[in-house]
Amino acid sequence: MIERKYGKIINITSLAGKAGNPNLVAYSAAKAGVIGLSRSLALWVATMGINVNSFAAGTTETPMLGTMPWEQREVLKG
Repeated sequence: MIERKYGKIINITSLAGKAGNPNLVAYSAAKAGVIGLSRSLALWVATMGINVNSFAAGTTETPMLGTMPWEQREVLKG
C-alpha cells in the first residue's frame, strides 16, 4: 500500500469498545484497542494515500449472544 500510495483498511470492532460493558471487561477493552489502533494508524498513513476506518457493530443474533442472560443482552443494546 505504501509503495502504491493507495489502500483501504477496515477494522471491525464493537460498540462495546466505545461504551464498555461491565460483564465483558476484557472484550470491551480489546474492542477499544481496535478503535485506538484504527485512529492512530489512520493518522500515521493519511499522507501516504491510505485510508483506515473501523466499523463498530451493535448486537447481532449469534451463538455467543444466545448464551448471555437477557439482562446482559439489554446492556449490550445500550
